Amino acid sequence: MKIFLYLTIFISLLFSRENPFKPVVSGDTQVVIQKTNFSSAKMTLPDSARVLKSITLNYQNMDGTISKKTLKINQAIDWHYPINFYQKRKEVNFQQISFKFIKFYIKNQKILINTMDKKKRAFFLINPYKFVIDFQANRSFLTYFRAVKNSFVKKIILGNHNGFYRVVFLLDGRYSYNIKKVKEGYLVEFK
Repeated sequence: MKIFLYLTIFISLLFSRENPFKPVVSGDTQVVIQKTNFSSAKMTLPDSARVLKSITLNYQNMDGTISKKTLKINQAIDWHYPINFYQKRKEVNFQQISFKFIKFYIKNQKILINTMDKKKRAFFLINPYKFVIDFQANRSFLTYFRAVKNSFVKKIILGNHNGFYRVVFLLDGRYSYNIKKVKEGYLVEFK
């Protein structure tokens, strides 16, 4: 009986983790499948098709889950002609937004932050979707608000804190982001 007890304890110690409160799966890993951007596709229907009832699109979300969305059509079609699907990108003009000590250059889904101040931290908030970045600097200013038109960024807010200032970008939806240190400051790419 004692041998069985010692053997059980030995096996449980063999398979135990150093820190049992640390999750087995870390939230830091993110599976991203890099594909080329969709531009167009076409489908030919069989000669028996007369009414297009609906179109269902299956897509992969940021977290890797698969979802679908159905568009109800219910209209007559001519099967002789293919059905074309395309995604047209809206050409976005370059925008510059300047404050006294920092400038933002926004185009498509990229923001160049022109500053020599050191980045302290960056994070994402939801409901509403906000990208927040803190810079180390002792500055004295009132909170700035600036609306942005025709962009994925809806508003930029600058707030002063003790020893740092915070920049908040109010976004139009959920994105993942990547920050790179560049000569002019920081380049943030949203996907």
